Amino acid sequence: MDTIQLELRRIRMDNESWDVAAVHINGEELVSRLSAFESPFAKREGHPSIAGAYSYLPKQCLEARMHAHDDELDDDDRVAVLECDCCGVPGCWPLKVRITTDDDTVTWSDFRQPHRSEESAAALWDYQGFGPFVFDRNQYEGAVKDILAR
Repeated sequence: MDTIQLELRRIRMDNESWDVAAVHINGEELVSRLSAFESPFAKREGHPSIAGAYSYLPKQCLEARMHAHDDELDDDDRVAVLECDCCGVPGCWPLKVRITTDDDTVTWSDFRQPHRSEESAAALWDYQGFGPFVFDRNQYEGAVKDILAR
């Protein structure tokens, strides 16, 4: 079973600062893991700097996103768990994932970068082989609850 840890970080952009929750899966930072996974796709299209170019979610968005509330889901029942690293504008460069829950587990699967999908002008970034990540539900819920309490 996979483990998830959330680390509170303060970031600053355009003279504003806010708290974000950095995601670690099995002890490895999610953005670092994605950077390595996306690197061949980004290099192939001549834009190596966009691999892993994500920012973590602001703390105030965490509850809705980590629990995939209906108002956060896209048409494919995915939710953005990361956003653009440069501008912070929702939807600019999100990483989307399908989050499913049962009595004992929370699963992150079917990752997608919507700007590199079958419909995009650039080539498809295929996330097969990235995940799925299956978390113990109590451990997952505890990590979210702990970071929200800070």
